[in-house]
Amino acid sequence: MGVDLPPEALPFLGLVAALAATAVFLILGLRGSARRLRKVEPAFEPGSARLCGVLARWLEGRSLGFQFRYRLQPATSNSPGAALLTARVVAPFDWKATEVGHGPQVVNLGTLALVQLGILRDVDIGDPELDRRLRFAAVNEMDLVVAFGGQPPRIALQRLVDTANFRGITIHKGHCRIQWAPRDASLDESPEVVRERLGRTVNLLTALGISPGLLG
Repeated sequence: MGVDLPPEALPFLGLVAALAATAVFLILGLRGSARRLRKVEPAFEPGSARLCGVLARWLEGRSLGFQFRYRLQPATSNSPGAALLTARVVAPFDWKATEVGHGPQVVNLGTLALVQLGILRDVDIGDPELDRRLRFAAVNEMDLVVAFGGQPPRIALQRLVDTANFRGITIHKGHCRIQWAPRDASLDESPEVVRERLGRTVNLLTALGISPGLLG
C-alpha cells in the first residue's frame, strides 16, 4: 500500500537523499584516502606515523628530526592533483622556488599575492642551472643570494628538484611546503619514493640552517 505525500514534502525528501549520497561519498573517499596514506607509513621513523584529520586526511610523522605532514590531493577536472609535504620550521626569512612553467599549479595564493604586491621579489641566485629551472622569490634578494652562495645548499636543492614531479617549495611564516604534481599513485603512494622526498627535503633545510619547529 503506497503512502501519499504532500507535494511540499518532495523537495525535502530530495534534499535528504542528496545529503545521504554525499555522506556515503565522503565516507568512501575518507576510507580510500586513509588506505593510500597508510601505504607510506614506512617512509617515516618507526612508530612516529599516524593518520590525522576528519574531513581531510593526512599522515603525520617524523623524519631526521623534523615533524612532517603528508597529504594526497586527488585529481579533479580542474586540477591534476598533487602530493603535499608540510613541516613547521624555524627559518631566517621567507622565500619560494617554483618550477618555471608550473607556477599556477603550485604557488600558494597568499604567496603569489605577496609577489604581485612587490613584498616578495623575483631573484636569481647565481646558479645557471637552478635559475633556468626555477623561479625564486624572497623579501630581500640578498638573503636568498647569500643563502645559496655555497655549493652544499645548491646541491641539496638540485637533488630535491630532481625528484620526480617536483613542482615547488615555499618557506612562509614558519611553514615549509613542498608540492609534487600531477598526482601519480606509483610515486605518491610508494614508501621508497616518499622516504627519498623526505630525506632530500631535510638535507636542503639543514644545508640552509633551517631547524625544526613545532608542528601545529
